[in-house]
Amino acid sequence: MKLRNTVLVFFSICTVISAVTLIAIGKDYLRPAEGYILDERFISAYTAHYNFSYNQLVFPALAPVIAGCGILFELFRNRLTTGYKLSIRSLEVLKKVYVVYLTIGFLLCYTPGAIRICRHMTYNPHAEEVTLVQKYLRKEARGSGNNERFYYYFAFSNGTHTEVPKDTYDQYEEEHGFCIIVSDDGCIGYFDADQYSLP
Repeated sequence: MKLRNTVLVFFSICTVISAVTLIAIGKDYLRPAEGYILDERFISAYTAHYNFSYNQLVFPALAPVIAGCGILFELFRNRLTTGYKLSIRSLEVLKKVYVVYLTIGFLLCYTPGAIRICRHMTYNPHAEEVTLVQKYLRKEARGSGNNERFYYYFAFSNGTHTEVPKDTYDQYEEEHGFCIIVSDDGCIGYFDADQYSLP
């Protein structure tokens, strides 16, 4: 398959995946969670925002960048061949390297997003009423640096845990009631039971 065809096929696949992403959860993302009752509509909209906040908005945006590199390569191929005196063998090696680059880029960009889309479409998140049974701190080093700092966590009566901001940690005491949204990877949202309720 010629490089031009490879680039077009790759760009088409990226476009289809981006469209599936928007169709799968974009409609809920555009409708933010509103109200104080954690019904199905609220949970669906909140879950869409939670999923999108990771990589559905970032990784599809890389599709035209990666494919664009291939288009530029194809546009300047003749100049590379004539201007830099590349042999046919060198150009063939360069093509193979670029095909590998496309494949790796595709996998790195879309595998995490595809996993989250599948989770969103197959797992049905639900809301539960719980109480805060424990507040605790963890000293962790995150990111590229080695500097450790404290992170704040809530543990709920149903066994789930979630990280919270410091002001939230200081605001609530143990035995306080919450309504939480539970997904396959645990608690993804917590709401004060004094303001929110289940249907």
